[in-house]
Amino acid sequence: MVVLFLLSFIISITFFVTSIVLIFTPNYPYFILFFMLFDVFLLLWLFFFQKYTKKYPKNSFEDFKIKNIKQYIKYDCENNYVIEFELKNGVWECENNNLKIKMDLKGYLFQKSFIVAYVIRQQRYKLTNGKRKVSLLRESKVSLLDFKHRNLFVLLKYNNKNEKIQIVYNGVSKHTSLSRLITAAPNLFDTPYQSARYEYFSCNEEIYRRMK
Repeated sequence: MVVLFLLSFIISITFFVTSIVLIFTPNYPYFILFFMLFDVFLLLWLFFFQKYTKKYPKNSFEDFKIKNIKQYIKYDCENNYVIEFELKNGVWECENNNLKIKMDLKGYLFQKSFIVAYVIRQQRYKLTNGKRKVSLLRESKVSLLDFKHRNLFVLLKYNNKNEKIQIVYNGVSKHTSLSRLITAAPNLFDTPYQSARYEYFSCNEEIYRRMK
């Protein structure tokens, strides 16, 4: 699956670059052909990305099933909120107040973005209360009333390194392009009539996982 995912991505980029180059050559009529091939392989890449992402985390759902993400958030010396994940024996762990989250992402190419996507979803679930569509889980920006004028960072500890990734800016939750794609993975190829993301209902991680 990883090989197909990477191969389709490389081929799609190759066709895209070729189509752009053709515009500036005498063979420019072939631009349309190569651009169409780019579209086809881009769809293939998204298809394989969806199947690839659905396989993770590898461990039991009970290991990362939580009720309230706030129980795992700390206040740092810079007056910011932080949630820490540390890589231990290939498994990401988050511990606070005798509570623990464990995520086995061994083999996944975008582990940091996967964790970012997970934390952002946990914050947004409480907004899916029947008044807003579940699609807000994948929106690029969402205001969080309980984080008004506050910042939140995901602190990743691995290989003797500390990496901080900001995900809330003055009360606004923001996806990266990749974390947004990861959250959208269960519904990438659903129509508006098939997809739960267009519906109004209270969502949580368990329901989200079933959408996969």
